[in-house]
Amino acid sequence: MSKEFGLLDGAGEARSAEDVVVDARFEAVVSEALVALPTMHRVVVQLVDVDGLTYAEAAEALGVPRGTVMSRLHRARARIRTSLVAAGLVPKRSRS
Repeated sequence: MSKEFGLLDGAGEARSAEDVVVDARFEAVVSEALVALPTMHRVVVQLVDVDGLTYAEAAEALGVPRGTVMSRLHRARARIRTSLVAAGLVPKRSRS
């Protein structure tokens, strides 16, 4: 899955062993989270975040309203972030 999404393409060249381990863990958690997403959420992530389509272009490609693309992407990103927080790879956002 990570090859398909190219999560760490272009990562820095001079990296410590710790950075390599953290990057590998980050990539593994994101890959697992992507696989766990409902198919239509995963497809929207691919189209918008990986392929670079606009919301309108993704909506047209999928035959759904732009708002549907936006809500699916929001839910997908939230689930991926939850997985990263649970793994201790990103801080939990405080609601103020």
